[in-house]
Formats: sequence, structure tokens, C-alpha cells
Amino acid sequence: MTRHGPELAEFEKLSDQVKITEEALRADGFGENPFYHCLVAELLPAPGEPQGPCVVVGYGLYYFIYSTWKGRNVYLEDIYVKPEYRGQGIGSKIIKKVAEVALERGCSQLRLAVLDWNERAMNLYKALGARDLTEAEGWHSFRFEGEAMRELAGSEAIPWASRSLASPHPTPPPAQALLRELSPLTTASLKEERLGVTKPEVGKEQN
Repeated sequence: MTRHGPELAEFEKLSDQVKITEEALRADGFGENPFYHCLVAELLPAPGEPQGPCVVVGYGLYYFIYSTWKGRNVYLEDIYVKPEYRGQGIGSKIIKKVAEVALERGCSQLRLAVLDWNERAMNLYKALGARDLTEAEGWHSFRFEGEAMRELAGSEAIPWASRSLASPHPTPPPAQALLRELSPLTTASLKEERLGVTKPEVGKEQN
């Protein structure tokens, strides 16, 4: 995911917005109370081929949110499939799996956003049954970040990264330590959430 995230940003023409580090991704996703969850699509060996290292060809990153109108929701932050593996339905499988997880957790909605130029993705989501909320209800997405967020919070707000010096609350242990402590649980969780895919056929057009 640390490699595919920047690939997704490049595809969306937003590479300049990638600021997070690999250490932060690991700490935020594999701690005791993870900020996000991730599904990975892996390349399966052809019949008769030996089992080698796992090759990730796509992923979906999601987390849970809440609506005062609808209750529990899940938000699909990222969905990405490497270019050479598109056209096999991998993206649809990832979305369907997130929907399955959402229903198991009692969620009533699965939300996601898409850039206005990505008509192919919008057509896919509509074909799967999603509604375009900007088109249907007139919603627009806003965000505060950087200096605007600091000004909004006021001068007394302490950034999380600085709290180890200014607050008695302990900071999380290093990412590597978290991974070692949780490696058995992490491995089991990932096995349940992996999506197997096959190698693309030679000469087949990839969409």
C-alpha cells in the first residue's frame, strides 16, 4: 500500500498532495485502534506454479464514519488497481467486499468520492448501484487543512506530533514495535481480507 498509494495519486494527477510517511501509515493502520482498514488483491500463481511471494495488484482502503440521519457508514477512501490488471473486475470485487464488511458491521451506507474527470469510475459506481450525490442532491465536498485548519482551531491547539512534549498523554510506540506485537493478528486479518486474482491473459487488452 505504501507503494500503491503514490501510484493512485499520480493517476489522479495529485502527486504533490502526498505528504504521509510509511511509518505513519503503518502506525495508523496496524495499531490497537486502527484509523483505517485495508483490503488487498493479490496475484495467484497459475496452476502448477510454485507459491512465491505475494504480489499485490490492487487495494481498497476504508474506515467507518457516522451519519446522524442514517447511522453507521463506511467510507471507501482509496480504490486502486494497477493498470496492467484492470478490466478483470478486480475493482468491482474490492467494492463488493467493502459493502459486505459494511453490512456485517451494521452500516447503512457505503460512501466514496471521485474526481469529476474520471467518467469511467463514475460509470462503474453507477452500474454497481451508487447514486451521484452532487447530481442528485447538490452536495459539495469541503475540507480544512494546513494553515486554514490551524487558524480555525486557534492558537492554543497543539498538533498531535508535538504532544509528547506538551501533554502527559503517552504517544503511540514506534511503528516497527506495533508490527512486531501484532504480527500474528495482522497476518490472520489480512488472510481473511485478501482477494485472489489471476494473471492477465497474454495479448488481452487491459482497460
